[in-house]
Amino acid sequence: MLIVKSLLQIQLNKKTWKIILKDKYEKYFFALVYAKARKNIVFLCFEVPAMTSEENIKRALDYISGHWQRQNNELDRQTKFVYEIDNLDFILTICKTKNVDLNYALHRWYNFNCARHHEYFFLKNGAIKEENTKHLTIDFYLNNVPFDLKTSVYPKKFEPNVDLTKRENKNELIRWFYENQSTEIRQHFENRLFIVCENLAGKSNFEAIEEKIKAFLEYSKKNGFNKIEINNRLIFSDVIWVKKQENELHRLKT
Repeated sequence: MLIVKSLLQIQLNKKTWKIILKDKYEKYFFALVYAKARKNIVFLCFEVPAMTSEENIKRALDYISGHWQRQNNELDRQTKFVYEIDNLDFILTICKTKNVDLNYALHRWYNFNCARHHEYFFLKNGAIKEENTKHLTIDFYLNNVPFDLKTSVYPKKFEPNVDLTKRENKNELIRWFYENQSTEIRQHFENRLFIVCENLAGKSNFEAIEEKIKAFLEYSKKNGFNKIEINNRLIFSDVIWVKKQENELHRLKT
């Protein structure tokens, strides 16, 4: 998709323009095509990639091992390039060339691109996107209520075979997530929704997840959002549970 922005003409060199664009549109991976002056207007063209395809995302599972090292700031720094590349083959090449932990990078790339689809399903069904793309605790708003969105695999360290159709069990899992996940710069105690899948592959079963999100939104319209006390604060949080058999059913239909 090609986006064209027009700005008042300022005498800046090409390097400075790139710095400005990178600061303003940091979450977009772009290529500056040209800057052409016409009647005091500078036309700046840059490319924003389309959302990574479901097929491309699922192909990453062929390279990802079952082992996942707990996230930390140093490995995040080494693999931050995954947010700027939508092509799996480019990720493989960069990791090999720079001797970067491929499994760690692919986990981040896979999770990030799955999360983009999950967020899109909310926006497609009425959520309002937070304007500040750098906001640490808000992804979107539902009925003017801010939420952060997190997609996770059912934690092995949590009690197994819990019935997550029951509210008390959902709330226990929510508390576990707040206490045990995102313990470094990502940790916060604001409103958060958790999409929980039984395995890693479940994160890219987008048809099943979208149906669950629609059902959650319909339920919330009628009943409001779940309130829970976390860190001595009353917040809104909930679990959207996507079971393996539901994932398999949607896969077999296609």
